[in-house]
Amino acid sequence: MKKILLLLVAMFAFIGNINAQVWNMVVTHNDGTVQVIKASDVKNVTFQLPDQNADQVIIKELYTTGVPIENDPKNFFQMDKGFILYNNGGKTAVISNLAIGMLDPYNAHSGANAWYSTGVTEPSYISQGWVPAACGIWYFP
Repeated sequence: MKKILLLLVAMFAFIGNINAQVWNMVVTHNDGTVQVIKASDVKNVTFQLPDQNADQVIIKELYTTGVPIENDPKNFFQMDKGFILYNNGGKTAVISNLAIGMLDPYNAHSGANAWYSTGVTEPSYISQGWVPAACGIWYFP
């Protein structure tokens, strides 16, 4: 009988304290103020690190031109563009907001293309304040 009573008391104590423990997230701001938020109220937490050691990251490989098609050496498959970034240092590197794109026209030696008008020395997009990053755009937020 003692065991049953002790079990009932333990069950009531457990049931009564089921929501007693609350987890809080404590945020300390730059100005030293502290904010306490119930963890159940937090939906999303993100951390943004400032750029660190970005100067040690180099472009190891840049592949933009494609390869000749097997049966037609004058025709090129050009849909597999890419690049490899390499951390050339011993420390972790953080690069925020890195964007890489390829400008059109792709080949500088091309005599005529849609971006130049006759008798003009610079492409038309320069005066309009934009660049035609036509394809191969990668963005790392």
